[in-house]
Amino acid sequence: MISELERKLRNYLPRALDRRVGRGKAWVRLRVPPGVRLVVGLLLLCGGVLGFLPVLGFWMIPLGLSIMAMDWRWVRQRVRGSPGQTGGPDPLIFRPYCPSDAAALKDIFLSNCPKYFHRSDLVDFTDFLERFADPNYLVVERSGQIIGCGGHFTKNAHHGIAWVMFAKSSIGPRDLFASADRMFQEIETRIRAEGTGFDIRIETTQKMERLLRRYGFETCSISKAGFGPGLDRVVMTRPQT
Repeated sequence: MISELERKLRNYLPRALDRRVGRGKAWVRLRVPPGVRLVVGLLLLCGGVLGFLPVLGFWMIPLGLSIMAMDWRWVRQRVRGSPGQTGGPDPLIFRPYCPSDAAALKDIFLSNCPKYFHRSDLVDFTDFLERFADPNYLVVERSGQIIGCGGHFTKNAHHGIAWVMFAKSSIGPRDLFASADRMFQEIETRIRAEGTGFDIRIETTQKMERLLRRYGFETCSISKAGFGPGLDRVVMTRPQT
């Protein structure tokens, strides 16, 4: 209900204001824990209603609704509960990549073909693991099994996001966004620790473009079939928050 109202309201926003709302939403998603977001969203909504006053603004209304929508599902799950379930899935564990992880990560890569990668890209991924993967490239474990990977690098006055993926069927649809949030939180924490202030850049496909907008990324360029048939090369950037 809240997310639907948010979408309708944002259709009427000027592009510059919609971008401001998107960046604010991305900042909260990565910095504010679930449960607290609902309170923050409610405060912003109240401030937006009083937008005619100094300091406040009507732009707070769509931002408040967006932030409240993040926790709407989280609240419903805790109010209703799940029969026969005392807790959620085991937590994700992030650690630096080591060479002994290579075989498992290649299997994860292949599980994402051909929807997200072409099999021919396995050569490039293998080269990355052998030559460029460093402590900033992370392996994701759950219940002792490797289920994902991803990380960042710093080059030419920007930070790049490298080879982010999860094993097919390793996380259900209900856990997808929460797992992706955790991944980007871990990556951004390490980027901020470098203290450069550089923008963050990622090269992806049209199939991930919408998800990355969730984290404040904006599309800079699109090259049709840039990664092969059916996979456009999409360059996206966002400022470091």
